[in-house]
Amino acid sequence: GTFLTGMHAYMAASQLAQRKDLFTEISASNLTSLPAGAIVVWGKGTSKSGHISVAQGDGMETSDFIGSQMTSHYGGAPARVFLPKARM
Repeated sequence: GTFLTGMHAYMAASQLAQRKDLFTEISASNLTSLPAGAIVVWGKGTSKSGHISVAQGDGMETSDFIGSQMTSHYGGAPARVFLPKARM
């Protein structure tokens, strides 16, 4: 079911963190080496919305574009990274 709500991307971080049954938060220290499927949520910083993307596992990200994984956010905010837990 739906559990992400809100008007801005940065709001997803706290909601993903609460869903420990579905996601594990990992370090955002090496964003270009994330495994495929990792969800990267950038905070708001000076931007209005932040940013959210899915790591492709090859240093690339998919969001509203496909490109190199962002290693800094134009709003200056830090990132939080979540790995989906395996579902059987």
